[in-house]
Amino acid sequence: LSDQGVLNSGDGEHVHIPAVKRDITDVSGAGDTVIAVAALCLISGLNPAEVAAAEPTLKHAFANNEILHTINSNEQIRRELIPHFASNVAARKYLFEQFTDLNSLALASRLLAMSYLQHSNLDTEQLLAKTHISLSDAYRLDFKWTDTFASKIEHKPPHKEFNAFTKGSWFTCKLLDSYICKKNNVLDILSEISSYTNENETTLSNRDEFELALVFGMLFSRQYKPEQKRLEHYMGERLAKPETPEENALTIYHAYSKWRATGEFDHTLMGKIEVILSNIPQWIQLQTVIIAKSFLAMYWFSNGNMDYAYSLYRHAVEVSSFAGYKVFEVKLLKNLSATLTTIGEHENADRCNQFVQSIAESCNIDFNLI
Repeated sequence: LSDQGVLNSGDGEHVHIPAVKRDITDVSGAGDTVIAVAALCLISGLNPAEVAAAEPTLKHAFANNEILHTINSNEQIRRELIPHFASNVAARKYLFEQFTDLNSLALASRLLAMSYLQHSNLDTEQLLAKTHISLSDAYRLDFKWTDTFASKIEHKPPHKEFNAFTKGSWFTCKLLDSYICKKNNVLDILSEISSYTNENETTLSNRDEFELALVFGMLFSRQYKPEQKRLEHYMGERLAKPETPEENALTIYHAYSKWRATGEFDHTLMGKIEVILSNIPQWIQLQTVIIAKSFLAMYWFSNGNMDYAYSLYRHAVEVSSFAGYKVFEVKLLKNLSATLTTIGEHENADRCNQFVQSIAESCNIDFNLI
């Protein structure tokens, strides 16, 4: 309708969306761009009326994570659209600054955060991007970032503008840096995390996302007991009856941390983990599946069901390899080596250790830290 806006007709309904006045010099062309974006929105679940309104479309689509999941499923689409979105102010706001998807850090590698960084002018934007890049690198056992980025965040809390996921990732980066560089200040960081969450208890929205983003740093730095206690304090009775996907995931991580801290399995919960796994957040699905499957494998190893345990472990390793989570792939193989030694398969255990050792050396990381 030209300067009168857009008329959307379908299913017997007619919706008129007025045009927003802007200073423009040319209104021709761009039809192919409109069709491409509209098609992407429609296959992501938006209705035609939502697609016709630019700002609400971006906000709705990115807030529900569907656009990026669609983009991540296709390499060509990803490499074409992510750099384009990174240069758009509205897309940067909803896609990069408010988006939560741990899987995209592994599957899309550094493209998402690097594209955002290239168009970042503010210090806050650069720190946000570098936090995600550092986390992405850590999943691939690349810790070269610890020499530069970690020094910038060492004595600072996360920015208020960050979403809960990025705030949790911020502290995860601190824990990883301390652990990898053997700084012996992990207890100070744990105290800082506790103080931060206590002071911001009423203002830290999406606390579950914060805790889930923090999990990787806690587990990698072997803070099993503190993580167990932290989740018990935060979750309380919800650990016994989780209701949301986020609570389901946190329940699994609590059980895993408790097992690593005490060596004891919660037999009642172990029988429920497969069911709980069917309803966990998509944005942290891969990591949770890897840890849960390996956790179940250890349980069944201890109960003598070797075939089922091996199948679970194999699945966890396959997901790790597919996702690009080299850190989990190596950790799983190292744990498998210890299990093989326990059951007397020393030759296979040695092979696992040699393979893990070669990966650790290629990544320039201390084998004993994994």
